[in-house]
Amino acid sequence: MPHALTVPRHRLRYVDVMARTPNLACYRRRGLYQIPQPGLVALHYIKKAEGMQFAWHVLHDGAMFEAKACHRIARKWGVNI
Repeated sequence: MPHALTVPRHRLRYVDVMARTPNLACYRRRGLYQIPQPGLVALHYIKKAEGMQFAWHVLHDGAMFEAKACHRIARKWGVNI
């Protein structure tokens, strides 16, 4: 729900999108870490360009999400998600 803030000579609005901006995960579908899926505004915790390319192909191009491919990329970052 938008909220309005009053600032002299400016009217600012912000929207809480936290539920639609999770961290990237390879196997989880809810909580702070989620697999890429339609309806998300952004993904956090993507450390390298190949992770951005992977997320782009899933979110923008409609490619099928593959957990093993995600895990291969995530392991290169030194994390196990």
